[in-house]
Amino acid sequence: MKFNLFERVASRAPESSKWLLNDISPYLGDVCPQIEVSRKVVNDGLSEIGAFALSVPAVAALFLLDQSGLGDAAAATVFSLLTPLPQCLALTLGLYHIAVWHSAHHGYTPAVGDLSDACADAACSFRNGLISLGLDDAEELGGQLISELRRGCYLISSEGVRSMRSPGLPPPIEIGIRLVLVEDTTRTRQAAKHLDALGQIVLERAYPYQVQDAFYSSGLTTTEAIDAIFVGCGDVVGRTTSMWDDELNRLSSALASRTPESNPRLDVAKSGQVNQPVFARP
Repeated sequence: MKFNLFERVASRAPESSKWLLNDISPYLGDVCPQIEVSRKVVNDGLSEIGAFALSVPAVAALFLLDQSGLGDAAAATVFSLLTPLPQCLALTLGLYHIAVWHSAHHGYTPAVGDLSDACADAACSFRNGLISLGLDDAEELGGQLISELRRGCYLISSEGVRSMRSPGLPPPIEIGIRLVLVEDTTRTRQAAKHLDALGQIVLERAYPYQVQDAFYSSGLTTTEAIDAIFVGCGDVVGRTTSMWDDELNRLSSALASRTPESNPRLDVAKSGQVNQPVFARP
């Protein structure tokens, strides 16, 4: 399938190669991609939004210490993934594939369900983001993209667990019972290290003496570590929203300079009224 709309966006606005949707193309084929493809998509996507995923032990520690807070952090993570940017859409698909792949060993977890729902919502959010740019055929082609991605997500759900991994290549990131993305800073890394050490004990992967150096070297109390993680999770939401605002303004300006007459939807976008990720409506 050829999405001329996205080629047009990329050709009209400088530095818009992401809108060619090359990172999404593996999920638009007839087979589920290899797990290495999703590993690279996820690594690139996390680097672009300046975030990292909490380890399985760290999530287990949060589950033990603040289950409600973990739920809020997981919800905030999904919210950030629904930002209508190409890299966020690709990241969501890649994370879903990895979560399904890990379910062969860990069983079904809430993270798999969260990401399955997020894939459908992210596709709709992406379409609505395109519409906010004011392109005439955005709704039609956005709908076609949703249809293609629905099929791609089905392939992930049915075949992703059997995706092969090439020998010698590193495995994809582990995803715990819930997915939590945190802004990548020195403090959040130290906080994650602290919680990971605690979680190693909770999951009986290590004895206390084996992880005590990591636990104490963070320089944080457990309460401080938890607070730092929750703040970092909120910062990811702020960062992705800011990225969308910047991209919306940049693309709107570039497209407007080539638009001979006023477009009401483009005027709305330029006015700043469309500055939040748009969720799919039932």
